[in-house]
Amino acid sequence: MTKSREEDQGGASWAPKQTTTWDYFANGNLNVLNTYNGTTAATKVESHTVAYTADPANTASTYLNGNRTQDSFFMLGAGTTACRFAASPCNATYTYDPRDRVVKETKGDGTSTTYTNPAGSGTLGLDPSGNIVREEIVSSGVTTTRDYTYSGNQLQKVTTNGADSLYWYNDDGDLWCVTSNAGSKANCPISAQTTPPHGRPTQCGVTFRRAPRRVRDRWASWSSSTRSDHTFETRDGLARARPRKN
Repeated sequence: MTKSREEDQGGASWAPKQTTTWDYFANGNLNVLNTYNGTTAATKVESHTVAYTADPANTASTYLNGNRTQDSFFMLGAGTTACRFAASPCNATYTYDPRDRVVKETKGDGTSTTYTNPAGSGTLGLDPSGNIVREEIVSSGVTTTRDYTYSGNQLQKVTTNGADSLYWYNDDGDLWCVTSNAGSKANCPISAQTTPPHGRPTQCGVTFRRAPRRVRDRWASWSSSTRSDHTFETRDGLARARPRKN
């Protein structure tokens, strides 16, 4: 089955400005997506060929419940030469656990992310609740390791290459602030306008202002007691988010 879509440029006559085609397997899963800069006879600017089997090169191998195991793709663009040419597409690959959860991803540029449990075991997997225990990212030869500690399903600590970030919550269970290992709940900010004093171990924090018909969440980040980022979000009485402001 094939579908296509054209975006036409109006004028003296209509001509396709961009055309996208989709080819599907018999079960409805996407097989190939191509996008052209005009008609299908014009330059192909993006392409994806998707596999769903344990061995992407062998369609007779185990079918993994419709999960994508490989995306062979390219996309024209500037800024890098990786994945930019039809003659040398990149392969993004995905590995799943028996419950169809991603436990390893390798991007087209070679960056890989793996989730293991227990931490340090090298065994791909998540904890019984589906939480990440250890995340290891390898990019350009540099490895970043993050270990996650929970109380139940509530995140308590993230250790990144040996450096701890502690997560603190208010009485409603909302994240209040994040501190270094030297911090405590007492370091959480009182308001978004309050700047932590020099040396205070607060890394970022959120405050809440509640009224009968709205909730306003504020999130701020600090570096050496200087606020480096500030975002607030207003919600209506049904807790639906309104546009964010920075």
